[in-house]
Amino acid sequence: MSPMLQVKLLRVLQEREFERVGGTQTIKSDFRVVAATNRCLEDELRQGRFREDLFYRLNVIPVMVPPLRERQADIPLLTEYFIQLFTASKGRHIAGISQEVMGHLLRYHWPGNVRELENIIERMVILASAEEISAADLPEKILNSRPRAGGGPVAEISTEGFYLQQAVADYEREIIIQALNQVNWINNRAAKLLNVNRTTLIEKMKRYKLVKPAVSM
Repeated sequence: MSPMLQVKLLRVLQEREFERVGGTQTIKSDFRVVAATNRCLEDELRQGRFREDLFYRLNVIPVMVPPLRERQADIPLLTEYFIQLFTASKGRHIAGISQEVMGHLLRYHWPGNVRELENIIERMVILASAEEISAADLPEKILNSRPRAGGGPVAEISTEGFYLQQAVADYEREIIIQALNQVNWINNRAAKLLNVNRTTLIEKMKRYKLVKPAVSM
């Protein structure tokens, strides 16, 4: 948003009035604003690219949405939704995807977030040669993706300290979610995948409040 447009938007937010392009009449309006950005506005403030007064006018109830790679439990739900969406719009008959494909989707780091997942599912629905999407339908970048050494990113240790126990718990929770997603939340299969007994897995699921996501039909 250009500096000039920021000034105009700030005036609208403060005065709750505006003029139409080419018009001369001032129009008063009552409204609510939902603003979204993929940039860090605090950094934009420091660089002088975003007005501080506009920032505080907009930043009343901030909602931080983590990137897709940090909410793996959403990937199966979003995948199912996009498959239903594109099979209807493209006139295809796709029943679903294989467990192998889901494993690759969960392993991929998704730099393009949900929009990238949407585009990938659309492509696979269009090009799939069978009713079930298989690994052969995956783009090379996803098929050949590999998890980082250690299974995931390592948190940075700030000067204020680091809570190791919490970090370990968070990592264990993500691993359990990934295993459950790969086997469609079948507990005994997930336990076998993780090399733990079923009772231990259920206790950990209760501790982390993990339940199978509901799928809308």
